[in-house]
Amino acid sequence: MPKFSSAAERYHYLGNSKYQSGDHRGAIIEYTKSIQINSKNPVVYYNRGVSYSEIGNKQNAIMDYSKAILLNPNYALAFNNRGIEKYELGDYQGAIDDLNKAIIINPNMSEAYDSRGLVRNKLGDKNLAINDFNMAVNIKTNFAEAYYNRAIVKSDLGDRQGAIDDYCQARRLDSDMVFKKDKKLLLEKLFNILNTNFL
Repeated sequence: MPKFSSAAERYHYLGNSKYQSGDHRGAIIEYTKSIQINSKNPVVYYNRGVSYSEIGNKQNAIMDYSKAILLNPNYALAFNNRGIEKYELGDYQGAIDDLNKAIIINPNMSEAYDSRGLVRNKLGDKNLAINDFNMAVNIKTNFAEAYYNRAIVKSDLGDRQGAIDDYCQARRLDSDMVFKKDKKLLLEKLFNILNTNFL
């Protein structure tokens, strides 16, 4: 274990180690210990927010991202992640606002364009969503998830060949991610079919 200049730094390190090993609840405990000693480090709040997100506690994740932003108003990653949490909670305008801020702070953040594309698609702004996915893959040419997301929107717009091309590119770049997203999409469609038939 490396040497640390403070106990807060040590707990932060232990939190990162537990997070990387998949122990997200353990990571939260260590990050909290670090915060109790030094409440001025935005990175520790951000990391604890990510850990809360991993266990599905979106409200606590949002609170930690907000605290990180309060301590560092130019924390693009915190704006991005808070935007994603708001999107998943159905606060689409709040998500757009946060993702816009992330992009203003860091115009090369491909993840923020991809996330904003998802929100815009959900709001029915499919052409604007395509523009965001285009930006995401222009910045990061191996961004499999953005290709996958763009494929879905192209399919919705009737661009069958474009959708196939993007889907194939996503599979070439990250077949595991595509398999997981396909499975989730299939389950969502089955759930919708069951609801329609039994309501």
